[in-house]
Amino acid sequence: MAGPRRIGIYGGTFNPIHIAHLALAEEIRERLALERVLFVPSNLPPHKGGHLPSGAERLALVRLAIRGNPAFGAIDLEVRREGKSYTVETLRALAGRFPAGTELVFLIGMDAFEDIGSWHEADRLAGEAHFALFPRVGHPLGDPRRYAPEAWGLTAPRRLPGGGESWRTAAGTGIFLLPTEQFSIAASTIR
Repeated sequence: MAGPRRIGIYGGTFNPIHIAHLALAEEIRERLALERVLFVPSNLPPHKGGHLPSGAERLALVRLAIRGNPAFGAIDLEVRREGKSYTVETLRALAGRFPAGTELVFLIGMDAFEDIGSWHEADRLAGEAHFALFPRVGHPLGDPRRYAPEAWGLTAPRRLPGGGESWRTAAGTGIFLLPTEQFSIAASTIR
């Protein structure tokens, strides 16, 4: 594989995980030449209210859903952590598990990215990983400067082969806007 080793990190409640999660992860893995995509079910997401099945139950469902794809894995890091799940802490912990030079790519829907400025230590997130943004129904891809903290220092976009745009951050990471298929499947509808 040419270039640095890249690992995708796909966090979320996965309540429940469904085919759209899997299809998006595979499409992004192929487009960005990710070695693997690791699914990280959250324990107590700070931006979601309401009742959730236990983290262990959602992790078990994720493991069942991904078992047919050798490029997918599941990590129990947030499920084991007590209290709220903060992405910045998860990315820092995961970075320590890989050889030096490994790049993390955080997969995130545009709906969640629109709230990124309110995330814990949002100013520092761009220093921990690249971000791969994909559209969600009702949340098309848009200029990430509208939502990213100013500290990210986003440059002008460049076109990506095969469609999409790439932005550089002041930390040297990238923000990739990837037009992907939009699925009308929603976990809330499945529940």
